[in-house]
Amino acid sequence: MDQLKVFLSKYSSSIKFVVVFTLLFLFYKVMFFFIWRSDYLFSLYYDFSIWWISGLLVSSDFILGILGYSTEIIEPTRIVKIAGTSGVTVGEPCIGFDIMALFIGLIVAATMKIKRKFLFIGLALLIINTLNVLRISALAVLVQFDPYLWELNHKFIFTIIVYLVMFSFWRKLLKPTPGLVS
Repeated sequence: MDQLKVFLSKYSSSIKFVVVFTLLFLFYKVMFFFIWRSDYLFSLYYDFSIWWISGLLVSSDFILGILGYSTEIIEPTRIVKIAGTSGVTVGEPCIGFDIMALFIGLIVAATMKIKRKFLFIGLALLIINTLNVLRISALAVLVQFDPYLWELNHKFIFTIIVYLVMFSFWRKLLKPTPGLVS
């Protein structure tokens, strides 16, 4: 019993972090459970997703234009393409809501002042969206070269990059709960 008390007192902030993060993650998943089962909520979510995707398409088109590519956005099918290619379709999973929710959960669960949490949430969302626009732009370029490279980047490389960047951001800037990550 004494060992349990010592353990709990030594790691109380880490345990609190894990419990809060887990509850926030479960809340996020339950929220989507209800969104997908309610016509009204799903309609709101769908409209928001389409609006967000439009922003990703326009931003990617802008980046590709800066790089000298002749591009086109096909809005109804959510495609950004370089002339002469099939382009890249940006679907709902491409938005990045899961990584945003995960990172927001990490920040909210961390022990720090609320003002600092809002600052880092804003920075994290900016970083994630910038990486996502760069990813979509890179995929549009890769489509013209090699389908294998496109698939590899689409499925794995971006995921590895964004998780490494976000973990580094969280680790260095947020000074996570002592004892959890040393």
